[in-house]
Amino acid sequence: MSIQKSNKLDLSNKNLIEIPNDLSSYIEELDLSHNNISYIDAKKLPSNLKKLNLSYNNFTSIDNIKELIELNLVELDLSNNSIKNESTAGVLTFLFRSKIQKINLSYNELNGSIFINYSKSNKIPVLKDLDLSNNKLSVITIHRPLEKLKVNNNNLLGIYLDSSLLVFLDISNNKELGSVLGIKKPKHQIIIVHHNIKDNKELRYSSATLSTIN
Repeated sequence: MSIQKSNKLDLSNKNLIEIPNDLSSYIEELDLSHNNISYIDAKKLPSNLKKLNLSYNNFTSIDNIKELIELNLVELDLSNNSIKNESTAGVLTFLFRSKIQKINLSYNELNGSIFINYSKSNKIPVLKDLDLSNNKLSVITIHRPLEKLKVNNNNLLGIYLDSSLLVFLDISNNKELGSVLGIKKPKHQIIIVHHNIKDNKELRYSSATLSTIN
């Protein structure tokens, strides 16, 4: 009788400071949350890994995890770390170059402006779901269609995005937010806007087209 190997491994709350050696190649989902990891050695990760949870660790920069781009991850959770955007463009350009479809960067220390450029000459990225909520971002510009974007609980003044594929957008709790450009408010999209008040004026939407920068 054959023994079926589990494809999930939970190593959360183990006081780990690095990824253990000799992890089974069968593992597709790995939970390393609530540890003290600050650097990723991708060579130690299972070759079949699809979902990786690194929330509640000690990451301060995306540079510490750039090796993940070589893997075939589908979901990556980096929430509740201390990731700063000393090079914000590099942070998200890296993510868009990977094969990841869903990324959670909520509850980090991202602040100021984020600009995500997408050149037609680049290989088409597959990221569909991006969570940047609960940071301190002021302006977000995304020249790349997403299906789901969460930017609630920031300090946003404006958002500029390609909404051609967008089905869900949470921009709630950004009290200074004045405009969302590159998008109108169609019936098929879910847009959460509560607690967005700027001088008692209604939030302004514009369907102005964003140009792609090559």
